[in-house]
Amino acid sequence: MDGKRETAIKKLVRGTYENPQVVSRYVDIGLWLSEEILVLEYVPEGARLLDVGCGAGRASIALAELGLDVVGIDLSQTMVAVARQQADLTGVEVAFEVMDVTDLPFPDTCFEVALFSYNGLELLPGREGKRKAMEEIARILKPGGIFIFSSHSLFAL
Repeated sequence: MDGKRETAIKKLVRGTYENPQVVSRYVDIGLWLSEEILVLEYVPEGARLLDVGCGAGRASIALAELGLDVVGIDLSQTMVAVARQQADLTGVEVAFEVMDVTDLPFPDTCFEVALFSYNGLELLPGREGKRKAMEEIARILKPGGIFIFSSHSLFAL
């Protein structure tokens, strides 16, 4: 995929998730049952977790309430701003940052767990965007780290 197309797709995705009508659909807090089962089964207590594509903080806040050290990242400034507000309202500490998963500024092996849920993987531009994201997630995970992801599309991979 050429750079212009990748940039255009990222701009479209970012613009969509800056729209207040879209953002308003993401303000529920809590893990889905499937996420809760996986987290309780595989995630060590107090683990440092990166929530990729955190949106308005739905999973990040719930994970912090479980005692995890959570960093939530999203491409959308609006989603991150709403996530920070939601965390303030619930009284939990989560570090929310605007970031692109294909180019993470974190040092190698600094997280025990990465979560990439809902449709974030589907929104990465092309096969190359998905490959870059997976390489970055693998890089920031400690040896033996856990990667949990979900997707709503059979074509996302």
